[in-house]
Amino acid sequence: MHTKPTLLLLVVTLCGFFALAAGAQEQSAAEMVRHNNAMLEKYARSIVEVEYFFKIEKQSELPSFKVRYLCPNCKIYHYRTVDSLISHRQSQGVPGFVVGADRVLSVDMHLRPDWLERIEVIWDGKRLPAQITRYYPKNKAVELQVSGLDRIQLPAISFTDQPQGRHSYFFLIKENGIRIAGCRPDNSENIRKNLDSGSDYREMLPNSLVIDSRGEAVTLSFQERVSLNQERFAPPQHWTSIDSATREQQLIDLQNRLTQNLFPVTFFLKAEKNTQSRSYRSYRYRDSVNNNEFFTVGMLLPDGRLLCNLLLTEVQTSRLEKITLHLPEGREISASFVGSLKDWGGVVIAPEEKLPGAGLAPPATTLAALCDQAAVSVFAQNFGNVLKLYLVPTVLDQFTLGFENMVIAEPQNYDPKKYLLLDSAGNLLQYSLERRGVGNDYNRNISPLSSHYIAKFLAATEPFDPHNAPKSTEDAKRFAWLGVEMQELSAELARVHKAAGYTKDGEIGVLLNKVMPDSPAAKAGLQSGDILLYIRTADGDSRTDLDSDHCDDSDYFGSSFPWDQYDQLPEKYFSEMPTPWGSVINSFTLLLGKIGVGKTAIFGRVRNGELSEISIILEESPPYFEVAPRHNAESFGLTVAEITFEVRDYFRLEKESPGLIISNIIPGSSASVSGLKPYEIILSVDNQPVHNLQDFENAIRYKIGVNLQVRRLTTNRIVKMQTQAKAQTPAAEP
Repeated sequence: MHTKPTLLLLVVTLCGFFALAAGAQEQSAAEMVRHNNAMLEKYARSIVEVEYFFKIEKQSELPSFKVRYLCPNCKIYHYRTVDSLISHRQSQGVPGFVVGADRVLSVDMHLRPDWLERIEVIWDGKRLPAQITRYYPKNKAVELQVSGLDRIQLPAISFTDQPQGRHSYFFLIKENGIRIAGCRPDNSENIRKNLDSGSDYREMLPNSLVIDSRGEAVTLSFQERVSLNQERFAPPQHWTSIDSATREQQLIDLQNRLTQNLFPVTFFLKAEKNTQSRSYRSYRYRDSVNNNEFFTVGMLLPDGRLLCNLLLTEVQTSRLEKITLHLPEGREISASFVGSLKDWGGVVIAPEEKLPGAGLAPPATTLAALCDQAAVSVFAQNFGNVLKLYLVPTVLDQFTLGFENMVIAEPQNYDPKKYLLLDSAGNLLQYSLERRGVGNDYNRNISPLSSHYIAKFLAATEPFDPHNAPKSTEDAKRFAWLGVEMQELSAELARVHKAAGYTKDGEIGVLLNKVMPDSPAAKAGLQSGDILLYIRTADGDSRTDLDSDHCDDSDYFGSSFPWDQYDQLPEKYFSEMPTPWGSVINSFTLLLGKIGVGKTAIFGRVRNGELSEISIILEESPPYFEVAPRHNAESFGLTVAEITFEVRDYFRLEKESPGLIISNIIPGSSASVSGLKPYEIILSVDNQPVHNLQDFENAIRYKIGVNLQVRRLTTNRIVKMQTQAKAQTPAAEP
């Protein structure tokens, strides 16, 4: 055989290769080298490269997943993402074994044909087009028909039915673009038993050719273990296979079944008044198209309800107005809210009519008992209220321990954050949900859960959070609240407060500027100057570190409101002015909302250089500016609101001090012409203090002109305001 040295290196490991049975005469190292080189020479022309090229136009359409290959040299999976392969115009290469004039067997990479631009088989620089014609599910293999392979006349591997002596493996790998072939003896004498499935198995070297002591080909190995029930060294001609058309039809049938059990769902929320700063509004609803709509996929349960993968905070759920299901034929039906899961980001809903599917249910056996069985990875997406499905066949060959030590499968082409996992019969194996109260918006804690675990907590007596439910308008105004003001921590502040070691020199943690009287924080003993490092739930789940993202939102202009330039502000911008005080509803209170009103939150606190934990029962907030009672004085063109706790705190007003806050000014109105601005405080009308809306209404009634005492920050002035409207007089006494 003559080969190019840059394409093929013959690597021989001398130690132990082709060792004779115990008691046999030991061969010299030179004889072993000659024997091994002879085997490599014999089969080098029967191993080719198979390359898969993805369609460039599929880059934005395909779900993100990793293409992995189990290396026979190191027995470790090597990963590449589909996005990376397409972006770099690279292919995924694997070895192939010539078994016929135009046929090659290779490892099943579990790739859908419609994702691929082409498949090529390469030998000595020649590239030949190929297509998959058969699948061998139990052996993790595919058969490729290669156009033009017969003209090259590569020798097909002939497999013996009567192997002799000890076996070894012949494999080909690619390191940094160079093909390397090698031999390794079969040392897997141990038999292991899977106690969950009851099957006995032996280990194999994946993606390699098995040869006996004479150098005759015995079989091909594409997996790392085989059951003893499955004849270990059966040659490929005895493998069970299905043709590609049958395999594709199986996926189509399963997809049709899934369209009766998975449905696009839209959650509509009541319109929310726009009072937050722009930066906060863009942050707050990262999962929605706007503030009022959320799109997800509902999974039909056997009892006729649907489980929707959606984490809504208490504030969001309180504004829930309606839920719509989008059926395959284009029809829409309504659904009612059943409950929001206590510990997970899932919402259960009930459709107004019976849906066609039977629901996705767990299999009769455990996940661990399905080791090495066929499965299907499913990516489901609500794409413009149309269900988008991607089905990828896979094998349950890799496992790990997940939440509460449950066994979780990690097969090829499966992303636990985006996929469902089904067995070959269509039973639900795994479903992923976001852990409530753990993680943050940039590092979401999404965990794959076994279907048996999901069925168990749905069947619990109280699986839902009673606080996280749609509320009346009044109830929706309240949310979880701590009663603190925080600022970002710096390295200098961390050192001053003796917390540099706890805070990674100021990278994590927030500094408390103020603790409001009678707040949950004050009741628990928090003080100004304390540093909060993290928050966790009382059941001991993973903590969420606090940092600058959780500090009070600054207004649109930065850290300070432009009071000194207020008189130059054009009136057309009045309606766009954010409040000079931070919104009570911010990223920190939303984090508290994930835990829930009435629940216990545990904080890591640093005080005087000592770290301790403090438990705080979260309470509902008192009334705040966004929902404060208001009065619209139309004849003067202004709206005033009662002063709430955060407004009083910002202006340093005593609790019994009079005053109403101006919440809106109509451009061109008497109020605007008189020089009034939003967020100024009206202390009195015609020398009469105003403590509430009723005082204000009584003071301006029947008047076309009034004298207002107005405060801007700490400066008071008198403003004369008149209206063109004709004054009304009280009705005469009868």
